Amino acid sequence: MTNCIEEIECLSIQNNSLCKFHVQDSPKFYLLDFKYQLNTINIDLMSVSIKEAENASSEFLQMFQDKINKNTVIYTDGSRAGSEAGWSVGMANWCCNDFFKARFKLFDITSIYSAQAIALLMTIKRISSSVLNDLLIFSGSKSVLSSLLNMKKLKHQSYLIQEINQLLFECKEKNKNIELAWIPAHNIEGNDNADELAKKPAVEGPLLEVEVLHSDLVCIFRDKCIKDNDKFLNHRASSFNKGTFYFKN
Repeated sequence: MTNCIEEIECLSIQNNSLCKFHVQDSPKFYLLDFKYQLNTINIDLMSVSIKEAENASSEFLQMFQDKINKNTVIYTDGSRAGSEAGWSVGMANWCCNDFFKARFKLFDITSIYSAQAIALLMTIKRISSSVLNDLLIFSGSKSVLSSLLNMKKLKHQSYLIQEINQLLFECKEKNKNIELAWIPAHNIEGNDNADELAKKPAVEGPLLEVEVLHSDLVCIFRDKCIKDNDKFLNHRASSFNKGTFYFKN
């Protein structure tokens, strides 16, 4: 356990954030107004054909052209890349309307799921304060969108999913029509723009201090324990000349 804590403390810019992570209160399901728990969200997950198509861009336009013509379109994305120096995580939103463009670096222990959820949350916050009412948001994370669809288990979802749900309901009360759609492929201009935009701040962008999810922190400990266990077993196998064939293969 001590080794796990030491490794986390060595993460580049996480040191101060972990203290804040432990003391800050996250939104609780039982504190949400009951009406938020019954919110229905317009989400389209039927885009598998785009991923399987030879020409993803053409298939995408064929499927969404009418909606694109009628709505302000926003693409959200998250990026997580590893190197010898550690992990770099970023999120970005891209739109023809500069008001909705955003890109930020996130804490290095943030998962790609959380990065995608944060990108979506930031977009909806912008929408809430805008004068536009008809919007279409494309996200590359089917997992995040599926979490939003699974309202029966909202109380088990992260505070990010709960906040997104709450904001979407508030936008609905402002007569804003928001549709979320899964975009599973690259070679689509808007999606590629968001992807490229998310990679840059992961390394050099301004830091967005968003609370780290408990599940993301647990993954750090889990991976460290697995790594230490493998190292120990390899050492034992080498020392006693038993099981070396297993570890080499």
